Order: sequence, then structure tokens, then C-alpha cells
Amino acid sequence: MNKDQNRLITLVHQATQASLSVRLLLTVVGASLFLGVTTLVIVGGLALDRVFGRSWDLTSLWSIVIAAPELAAAFYFMLWSAGKFFLSQGSPVPMNPPPKLVTD
Repeated sequence: MNKDQNRLITLVHQATQASLSVRLLLTVVGASLFLGVTTLVIVGGLALDRVFGRSWDLTSLWSIVIAAPELAAAFYFMLWSAGKFFLSQGSPVPMNPPPKLVTD
């Protein structure tokens, strides 16, 4: 590991040892950053498609038939995973880890 990676790991470790209010605030900030980056990737991909002349017909029946089960499964597993973390009194965000290892 290089020096910058060690600093980042130390910073995250210090954040996980902070008070509950600080960890909850960092959880909200971390989740917002994750959702923001995800949104930028999606919007950026659609913008690049438009730049290169690639169009997607998102209203066609086949698009819906293929995408709907995949989106439903992804949403289910996302909620299931987050639920396991919250039941362990933590969150999936690294700044607010559960006090014990979540193994299921």
C-alpha cells in the first residue's frame, strides 16, 4: 500500500470510532455521495449515447420484459443486504459499520 491509501484507511478507521452522531452524519454523507456518483454515471452514459448517436428505445416491450425482473431482483437484494446491516445496528456505509461482523 502506498502512503495515500494508508491515510485514507486511517481516516476511515478514525471515523468509525467517532461518536454516534458523527457516524450518522457521515453515513448520510457517504450514502449521498454514492447515490450522486451512481446518478452521474447513468446520466453520463445516456449523454455519451446521445453524442455517439446511439439511441435506446426504453419504451419497447422487450426492454421492459428484460429489464423489469433484473431491476426487481437488484432492488430486493439491495434491501435485503441493507436490512441485515441495520438489524446488526450498523449500515452498509463504511463510516458506520455494525459492531460485529455480518456473515449472513
